This record gives sequence, C-alpha cells and structure tokens, in this order.
Amino acid sequence: MRPLSLLEARVLGVLVEKAHTVPDSYPLSLNSLTLGCNQKTARDPVIAASEGEVQEAVDALRSLSLAFESSGSRVTRFEHNVGRVLSLPSQSVALLATQRERRTRAGRSASSCRARPAHASSDGRIC
Repeated sequence: MRPLSLLEARVLGVLVEKAHTVPDSYPLSLNSLTLGCNQKTARDPVIAASEGEVQEAVDALRSLSLAFESSGSRVTRFEHNVGRVLSLPSQSVALLATQRERRTRAGRSASSCRARPAHASSDGRIC
C-alpha cells in the first residue's frame, strides 16, 4: 500500500475518530467530514480543505478500500474500513489513525528546537 497524503490521512483519521466519539452521527456526510478535517482544535497542522478536495481524498481512500460509501440515507455518507483491510482490532485502528499527525507534530517540534540555541519553548520544554 502506498503512503497516504496529508489530506488522505486526515480524512481517514477523522472517520476513525468520529466513529468512536460521535457514533450517533456516524457514518459522516461530506459536509461533516470536511468540517472535521478543518476543525482547529486537536488538529496539527490546521488545514482548510474544500469539499472537493475532501471528496478527492475520499475517492483515493475508496480506491485503496480504506473507506466506502454507506447506503440507506438521502445524503451520501462515508465510513472507514481500516480494521477489515489491515486485519486489525479497533484499538489498533485508533492508534494508526493518529500516527501521521503525531509524526508531523514531533518532526516540527524537533526541527524548531534544532534551529535555535538552547532555550525554553512556548510549551515549557527545554530545547
């Protein structure tokens, strides 16, 4: 399987997260999925993806069988298929969904520390 783009990883992460945190509104409509991708809290980096860009990411995930359209609603809804595709229990799926964002945050944090002499960072770490 090829590596996922930032937006593909975000879309997949939102699908996994929302399946666990708001099961009453899951599967997600394209609008809800776009809002989840663009939310400003608990997201790093914050992005501003359009519905068209999110739809392209969903289509790419569907081609990898990582997401699929859910039937039975007047609005098209999407859900993830990570556990079945990778043969993983749900706890492992949740960890994988956040892997990309944790790696991005860790890389940015380390690079900002290396760019300057030792100092206290804004979050109190000594770099």
